[in-house]
Amino acid sequence: MPTISRPRLAIAVDGSSTSNVILDYTINFDELDRTLNLEFTEMVQLFGADSGATGGDDRISGGLLRDGLVRPNGQASVTRHVERRVSNNALDEDDGVFGVGEGDEIYARVRLDATSPLFPQAIITRNSNEVSGRF
Repeated sequence: MPTISRPRLAIAVDGSSTSNVILDYTINFDELDRTLNLEFTEMVQLFGADSGATGGDDRISGGLLRDGLVRPNGQASVTRHVERRVSNNALDEDDGVFGVGEGDEIYARVRLDATSPLFPQAIITRNSNEVSGRF
């Protein structure tokens, strides 16, 4: 099964109503993946990290960075560079607790799901680093 290496998230706030979200990562395929040219659904979604009093992590509205299919096609790895503008209102997902906040913590989750009936339960996920800021 593949692995996901080094998902690295950066968010550049430029003073407008949107921020530039950049994610780099690599999908590494093993010999079985390459031999069978296995297909995987590849989905990348932004989340707001919420622990403690604010509850579970929130999916960021408009934060779907990638949704498609990937195959090794004989390659040992595929490197991704995803860049997208996302609304600052969506990135500002915490609003603080009781109106007082330290900002938001955003991360990207990269998920691969095997589409082959040979591996119906094969799901690989990896989270990026968290980026903190006031959006």
